[in-house]
Amino acid sequence: MTFKPDNQATLAYLDEREAEIKRTLPHLKKTLPAREYRRSEAHYAREVKQMDERRKILQAVAREELIRDIRESFRACGILITREKQ
Repeated sequence: MTFKPDNQATLAYLDEREAEIKRTLPHLKKTLPAREYRRSEAHYAREVKQMDERRKILQAVAREELIRDIRESFRACGILITREKQ
C-alpha cells in the first residue's frame, strides 16, 4: 500500500498559514526594530512564494485526479470519453 497525500487538507493548511502570516506581520511591525522586521518580512515573503508554487502544483494534481476519476466512472458505465483538442 502506498501513501497518498490528502491534497485538499494540504491546500487548506497552506491557506490557513498564509492568513496567519498576514495577521502576524502588522503585529511584528509594531514590536520589532526595523531591521528585524524587514528580515522577518523577507522570510515570510519567501515562505508565501513557496506556498503559492506548491498550491499550483497541488491544484494541478487534484485536477488530473478528478479528470481520471470521472473518466473511470464513465468507463464503468460503458461510456467512452475521447480527449478533444483545446
